[in-house]
Amino acid sequence: MADRYAPDIIVLGQGAEGVILYDRAAGIKVHYNSVNTNEVVNTAGAGNALFSCFLHYYLETGDSVKAVKNALLFASYKIGYLGTSNGFMTTQQLDQWHDLIWGVQPETVI
Repeated sequence: MADRYAPDIIVLGQGAEGVILYDRAAGIKVHYNSVNTNEVVNTAGAGNALFSCFLHYYLETGDSVKAVKNALLFASYKIGYLGTSNGFMTTQQLDQWHDLIWGVQPETVI
């Protein structure tokens, strides 16, 4: 896909297997396993949750890796609830889960 269409970013959702992230500028192509924050109750809307969270954080930070990790968390939490309008994490919850699963990242000093 990257060779044919030349996108800057590809996020290829793989359901329970996780995602593949391709970021041309960062020079990465990496697979991330799914994470488990809740018991799976309903997977309706998981892909939409993943994509919308990725887009939100990527546009906010420009960091595709942090954005995809947050998206995995967001989608994992979402599928623990019934109904497509239930189970949305707050930004504080995302930060807590991110630190729990991937560790606290040192702050960049400018």
